[in-house]
Amino acid sequence: MSYRILIYTYNLLFCAFFATALLGCGQGGGEESFRSANSPSMTVVKLRVVIAGNAISEDLLHQMLEISRSRFLNMGIALELAELWADEPEPDEMLELESFWKRQSYDYWKSRWDSPESEALLTIVYTRPLISNGVTYYGGWSEGECRPLGGFALIHTKPGHLLKNALADSHEKGHLLGASHDQSLDPPSIMHPDAGAYLGETEDAEFSPKSRKEIQRCIENIN
Repeated sequence: MSYRILIYTYNLLFCAFFATALLGCGQGGGEESFRSANSPSMTVVKLRVVIAGNAISEDLLHQMLEISRSRFLNMGIALELAELWADEPEPDEMLELESFWKRQSYDYWKSRWDSPESEALLTIVYTRPLISNGVTYYGGWSEGECRPLGGFALIHTKPGHLLKNALADSHEKGHLLGASHDQSLDPPSIMHPDAGAYLGETEDAEFSPKSRKEIQRCIENIN
């Protein structure tokens, strides 16, 4: 069975709202709870991770998280796994590509895991690949840019493929941490809208200078 990349982001630009409304999440106020006690210059983003069915193994998940951590760490962002959950897979019909474009899989998972209790966390759900006419797709969907508190993303995974899953994962986290799509091909970066086609199994995929500035601006606004 062949696989293709599909990365889509519905940008609603909620940054201004979340920068003001969620600063008080956690004890001690927004700034104190969002900064690392061990390194005051390091911004901590806490992750709530959900694995749907057998979409990915826990071992593969931790390898993906290590790749994500390394990509954001040099921007002063520490990704911290705060919660790890398992859930039953969605109904098979929601994996049809047509259902994806109608937001059915995204809305299904968002309704299950996007709750008031998650407003201090970045929630990522990893589920099975999409399928259309025998072709299987992997990629992700998130809403908004600059939502390190209360953000939500859905990743349709490619079973057993560490680097491709990590690419889709970093792409969606990039959006939720402030990065828009970057069309530049010199070289193509993680935030290219067709990143999978250009980077695929590339080990040294990076954020472009443009994306790095956007992410750092988002974090500065939150802090």
